[in-house]
Amino acid sequence: MKRFLGLMLIGLILTMSIPAFATGSNVKPVVDVGLVYGSNHQFPLGLNSDSGFVFGVSEKENFQALLDLSAYKKVIVYKDGYYDAALKTLVTAMEAYYLNGQVKGAYHLQLGEIAASYDAVMPLYLSVIGAYPEAYLVYDDGWRVFYGSWVSEGEALAKVSEVQSKLVGIKVQTAPVNATRVLLGSNDKIIFSYDTSETGTALKTSIFEYNAIKYRGTAIIKRLPNSDFTLINRVTMNEYLYGVLPKEMNGEWPIEALKAQAVASKNYVLTVGSKHQAYGFDVTATTSDQVYGGYSAEKPGSNRAVDAINGFALSSGGKVIPLYFHSHSGGITDNSENVWSATLPYIKSVVDPYSYGYPNTDWNVTMMRSEIEARLIVGGYNIGTLKSLHIVERAESGRVTKMTFEGTLSSATLAKDKIRSVLGSTVIKSLLFSFDASTAVTSPPTVQNNQSAAPSATVPVASAANEGLPVALRGSAGVYGTFVGGSQIQITEAGTVKTVNVDRDALRRATDIYVEAGASTGTYTKPYLYNPTESFDMSAGSVVFYGHGYGHGLGMSQYGAKKMAELGFTYEEILSFYYKDTQLIEY
Repeated sequence: MKRFLGLMLIGLILTMSIPAFATGSNVKPVVDVGLVYGSNHQFPLGLNSDSGFVFGVSEKENFQALLDLSAYKKVIVYKDGYYDAALKTLVTAMEAYYLNGQVKGAYHLQLGEIAASYDAVMPLYLSVIGAYPEAYLVYDDGWRVFYGSWVSEGEALAKVSEVQSKLVGIKVQTAPVNATRVLLGSNDKIIFSYDTSETGTALKTSIFEYNAIKYRGTAIIKRLPNSDFTLINRVTMNEYLYGVLPKEMNGEWPIEALKAQAVASKNYVLTVGSKHQAYGFDVTATTSDQVYGGYSAEKPGSNRAVDAINGFALSSGGKVIPLYFHSHSGGITDNSENVWSATLPYIKSVVDPYSYGYPNTDWNVTMMRSEIEARLIVGGYNIGTLKSLHIVERAESGRVTKMTFEGTLSSATLAKDKIRSVLGSTVIKSLLFSFDASTAVTSPPTVQNNQSAAPSATVPVASAANEGLPVALRGSAGVYGTFVGGSQIQITEAGTVKTVNVDRDALRRATDIYVEAGASTGTYTKPYLYNPTESFDMSAGSVVFYGHGYGHGLGMSQYGAKKMAELGFTYEEILSFYYKDTQLIEY
């Protein structure tokens, strides 16, 4: 943006500036979310807002209004000409796009000279709209007045003499084409045009709607060689989290679980880096980052959770860290290096019985040989006819870290999360799986003493001689324990309901409170004792995977966080359980 200071608004309707979002020096003031980009671009873009729009310059959290468009509740944003993305040249042969109105012709007549400000262009604009009411303002490296829109330069040139005859003393010429310009239309009329490459150009409103989803804040449109159109929603950090939480976690879950999720989601965007820099935004609205549903997704409870953690983030070693989370741990989380490659000191395996009893505690899936072969080919592995499967290596948690597919032509060995990405992450829900049917159903954790070779947790156990210590019982079908008072838990197991006295404070401090009914000790190890290696002969043409949990198994289990919150744990305690040696800091 080269010249914008001192501009007035049409009719002086808008004289206020949009308030800035108050932030500390470390806080990311706004989040730019990519809604439309890359090969998913759509054109034209239809945007609706009950309060209309304001065109202006958005720089971080600040917005300077330049032009009042509040009279227009619905605007259509058109490409100003269709351009070849690779060659960056205007294509006029795309007749289908031009004829059906998806794209406007890139040739226009410029009436008069470029002006340095809105104030300076207004006398010219007012002098031409009497003869040509369809004339419209254009904002690029200054302010201009355009008339018309034609596919070819010849059509535009043919109009010059006619228009010049009516506008005596005003120079009429064809306007230069511009691959980064858009036109705003309303009721089949062009109302405004601007160059999207000018710094910070944006459409501001309170709530706007795109594709039947409502969003807060600002709509930024870019025309980029690799992404034409790009639609970005610029919101404050809290507004972004409002739209993320109910999509990543049920917005009606306990408030402490939602707070923990809010911190994890905030940390993610604070540490996401510049992977989308080419598109000009921070994060996508999809699972490639965090699912973002905008204003339409917001829930009162999850909004309260976001507000409650405002000003805080989780750190390790004094630095804000990326926090990973998943749906269900299957009873044990893992070290980051066992699933991905990097070793993160705060992503360590923890025995997690809080996740038991929820969907995907146990799952199984049958895969046909032909399906596995097809998925391997898509992944770049042509092994011929699949003969056998081999689990070659497991992590201490039991997750598969190396798996070989033996075929008639060759073999392929996949490691860690590559196994799920090739076979399908929604098919093979976690790496905590086996071919052995005896591992299909979660049973009470093996209770053993002094098992230092595997992740373990010490649990206070109730007994006749030690009444009042924390206790909760878990049957083979799941966990059933609910607080009914400050010092009591109501246990339901095998259809029998009983109330147990507990020390709530001791319970909250406990590393884990789930013990096998009748156990006399409180130290237990990992929940699944798999064979370290397994093989399966594919001669029958299919294989059953028996697994536990859903997701990569790193960091916080969302279902586990839910259960912890129901049992009275705070969000700080939930975070501390899943992310080791971390601290909340002001941020």
